[in-house]
Amino acid sequence: MALRIIATFKGNEMRFRPQLSKIVTLLDTLLERAEIYRLKIEELLQITEPLQEKEIELRKYCELLTQLDLDKKREEEKIRQDKEGKGIKSATH
Repeated sequence: MALRIIATFKGNEMRFRPQLSKIVTLLDTLLERAEIYRLKIEELLQITEPLQEKEIELRKYCELLTQLDLDKKREEEKIRQDKEGKGIKSATH
């Protein structure tokens, strides 16, 4: 019984060895590529980090300009309405 199990195992080993070799080769290739990609990602992170900080500053600046523009438009509208209101009062008196 033990000899039959060993013989079966040996037969399976011979049959699976080429597949195992292909898998090991593929895994090695994937690990090499992963290392290359990791290095590229680190390089890109170094490039983009200052840009992300600059983006935050520019967004704040844009929000400030938008708010100033809205404030100016409100003020102009208020002045226009005040002038129209005075014109109506002058015409009725």
